Amino acid sequence: MSKAIIIKFLITMGGVLGSCLAIFLILVMFKKVSGKKRPAALPEEVHYEAPSSISEAITFFINRNRMK
Repeated sequence: MSKAIIIKFLITMGGVLGSCLAIFLILVMFKKVSGKKRPAALPEEVHYEAPSSISEAITFFINRNRMK
């Protein structure tokens, strides 16, 4: 292999490493800035009963997605 090819490869890998480190540092800073806020309370879970037949499923879908 040519010495020029090896140098180009190492420069490219250095760029990839630099990009990874930059993204990592940005995410760490973002976590420190946004981590001090309390997360919003999660809404209560909504449980739907599964329809027992295809016609009930179709009716449920139509009623749920009706245009207003």
